[in-house]
Amino acid sequence: MESTFVTAPPTTQSIVVYDDALTSGWEDWSYHATINLNNASPVHSGARSIAVTVAQGFGGLSLRAPSEISAAGYSAIQFWVYAPSGDHPLSLYTQTADDSGESKLVLLAATSSGWTRITVPLVALGNPPVIKRISIQDESGGAHPAFYVDDLLIVP
Repeated sequence: MESTFVTAPPTTQSIVVYDDALTSGWEDWSYHATINLNNASPVHSGARSIAVTVAQGFGGLSLRAPSEISAAGYSAIQFWVYAPSGDHPLSLYTQTADDSGESKLVLLAATSSGWTRITVPLVALGNPPVIKRISIQDESGGAHPAFYVDDLLIVP
C-alpha cells in the first residue's frame, strides 16, 4: 500500500516591512541617524533601498508597525544589508510597545563585500510575543557613513 502525504500550505505569509518603500502604515521612528527611505543606489532588488547614515554612536533605523503584530506563526526577521565604506557592527532588536519591551539584542554586521542576507530567528530575540518596532542599531559607538538595508520581512 502506498501512502500519499499532502503538505498543507503555510497559514502565515511573510509580512513585508520594506520593499522599495515602507509598507502602508509602517513609520520611520529612527534615532540619531539620517534615513533615506527612497535611496536609488545601491539596491539589493527593485528600485529603492534604505540608506542609514549614523550621526552619533548607537543610532539606528527603527521602523514602527501600524499596530502590534502577533509573533505567533513567525520564525524570523529577514533583510539584506550592505556597508560599502567598510564593515559595520550592528545589532537588531524588537520592541513590544513604542517605548518599552525591548527584546534581546542580536549582534550582526554589514560588510563591504556586498549585499548579505541576514536572518534573525525570533528565538534569538527571546521569542517576543508581539512586534511593534524593529530596530537595526549601530554598535560602533560613533558616527558612521551610510549602510543600506533592503527587502525587510517578518517570515514564517
